Amino acid sequence: MNSSFYFLILTSFIFSSDLVVIKPVQTFLIDCHEPSDLVFDSIDQTFYCVSDAGKIINYDINGSLIRETKTDLRDIESIYIDKKFVYIIDERTRQILTLEKDTFIEVNRKIISYFGGANKGFEGITFNSIKNLWVVATEKSPVLFFELNSSFQTINIIHEPAEINEVSGMTYYNNFIWIISDGDRTLSKLDPVSYRVIDTWIIDIPTPEGLAFVKDQLFLVSDNYNMMYKMEKLK
Repeated sequence: MNSSFYFLILTSFIFSSDLVVIKPVQTFLIDCHEPSDLVFDSIDQTFYCVSDAGKIINYDINGSLIRETKTDLRDIESIYIDKKFVYIIDERTRQILTLEKDTFIEVNRKIISYFGGANKGFEGITFNSIKNLWVVATEKSPVLFFELNSSFQTINIIHEPAEINEVSGMTYYNNFIWIISDGDRTLSKLDPVSYRVIDTWIIDIPTPEGLAFVKDQLFLVSDNYNMMYKMEKLK
């Protein structure tokens, strides 16, 4: 299908939908080629971005580069951060890497067994504080949520969570799981126990791939552009 024709169809769907559309209010050029995900470190008040080029990039609230490192991975799709460590997940190799936050030195590497398509692997990783476990999500066909213990061992798999057809990014914020999909350009808010969708919004940016919240303010990155978007407040 011609890409322009597809975009026209998608745009027609978005603006004929009953869902609320959230638009960007500010954009930032970032030094992150083909960004795949975004996380905000509330301790040092900076962002971390991962790219398809295998890099982890740390930049400030205005998008200015602070530091970066290159890993041996080639398809990093998601990142999570806590007080001491950075966690990244690779779609094709199914690896989770744990690195020291201050030095980017690798301290652990774990393969999560999954036999789906190479380009339909893991797209999201986050820590579910309500259930005290890790959650990683596959992209599509099918969407699966893997619940992992502290050693990244699979303890449960949720098959095709209701109303989630594709995952492009995932985070945990304010006691909810948040999912974005670049296929239909949606943001979904999920119950952290049942994983049922509570609310959904339309995202008015192209190919959204990563999300982070800063004091209830939503920030997104786009896979096709080296841009970070500060979005309207959710209603």
